[in-house]
Amino acid sequence: YHSQAAKLFTVSVVHPLNSVQLKLQVSVVHPLNRVQLKLQVSVVHSVQLKLQVRVVRPLHSVQLKLQLQISVVRPLNSVQLKLQVSVVRPPHSVQLKLQVSVVRPPHSVQLKLQVSEVRPPHSVQLKLQVSVVRPLNSVQIKLQVSVVHSVQLKLQGSVVRPLHSVQLKLQVSVVRPPHRVQLKLQVCEVRPPQRVQLKLQVSVVRPLHSVQLKLQVSVVRPLNSVQ
Repeated sequence: YHSQAAKLFTVSVVHPLNSVQLKLQVSVVHPLNRVQLKLQVSVVHSVQLKLQVRVVRPLHSVQLKLQLQISVVRPLNSVQLKLQVSVVRPPHSVQLKLQVSVVRPPHSVQLKLQVSEVRPPHSVQLKLQVSVVRPLNSVQIKLQVSVVHSVQLKLQGSVVRPLHSVQLKLQVSVVRPPHRVQLKLQVCEVRPPQRVQLKLQVSVVRPLHSVQLKLQVSVVRPLNSVQ
């Protein structure tokens, strides 16, 4: 009653288009278990590598997906790397995504990392994004951690030139049915308008008590106003 099926690899070379494709697929099927492995490499003025692994069971319903993609495209000279891992079960879900891309001549670099864990009572999300874009010379960093019914953390930093603007935002919030805590920090410097702003806000809210702290500093020129 056990059946196994395996499909090895296929290679095709086409020269007018300068394309090369390599596909490797291995599948093992059992009455209760199933495993699939896929590998694909293609070159069409580009190079792409994809790897996908799946493990499926009927009762536990576990899926593991691993996808790795590397692509090099010319003359655009773009490089992309994608990694995705997901584990799914009836009560739980875990996802991990990593993406790295370098594109030229725009000279942009992006890095994205996302981790999410979902459960019926709780949820966890982690996002990290780093991007460097030239010749605009902009840098952005974003970090977000959120737990539903508990914690949220957001960090964002951006540097943009030649506008000479600097922005930094930090937000921490803890939200529960009886309590709520918020912390916000924002720093921005913009030139040539020559404007500087600093904002700090802390708030603790409870059914009977409330605490709020706000700090704001702004310098605006050539109006020469200070607040």
